[in-house]
Amino acid sequence: MSETQTAAAFIERLFTAIGHDNLYSWGRKVGITEGTMQTIKRGSIPKADGLLAISKATGKTVDWLLGADSEQGNANYSTRHSADTTPANTDEFVYIPRYDACASAGTGYWLGDEAQARFTMAFRRHWVENYLRARPEDLSVLRVKGDSMEDVLFDGDNILINRADTAATDGIFLITVDGELLVKRLQRLPGGRLQVISDNPDYPPFEVPVKEDDDQRAGFNVVGRVVWFGRQL
Repeated sequence: MSETQTAAAFIERLFTAIGHDNLYSWGRKVGITEGTMQTIKRGSIPKADGLLAISKATGKTVDWLLGADSEQGNANYSTRHSADTTPANTDEFVYIPRYDACASAGTGYWLGDEAQARFTMAFRRHWVENYLRARPEDLSVLRVKGDSMEDVLFDGDNILINRADTAATDGIFLITVDGELLVKRLQRLPGGRLQVISDNPDYPPFEVPVKEDDDQRAGFNVVGRVVWFGRQL
């Protein structure tokens, strides 16, 4: 499926999911950003954090929204396997390590060097390669700890990180600040500054200095972009 076909499938399935609601009225009601709505209006597919928010608001998987799943889209397309077990059907799935570490959505949680993969989570290879446009070896799964990213990410959510995507652009990222592993929303500001934002207004934002040609600063590092989340009901 070409990018144009994928975008057309996304628009069609989004309107199927929201029914007869006006797109902008629906977006404001469920908290979808104006920028994401403008992207959809142009006939394009939103960035990963916009897709995650739409997936949560509609109750549909990203795979279904992008036209890759012909079912109703309510089923979870990730499954668990023991980290020590050789999985079957390796051509259809990729198996991403889920680490025994937490990405704090609160005041910070030290990762340390002791993190180990507890098990793997299976994702469809087609989805990873064609929609995430990622290499499986660049992906990791961690668990969210804390409430500072509510109402997008909640305590206990699993998040999929693309460690190859470390350019500090607008979006939700896994970062380290003074040795603490955090999941936060980043926003570029004028003057070579980067704002680190918690979606929960109880946690104030803060800024770090970043040059256009150097996203890494002493005490600050972008580990990767959050491209998917999973939640147990």
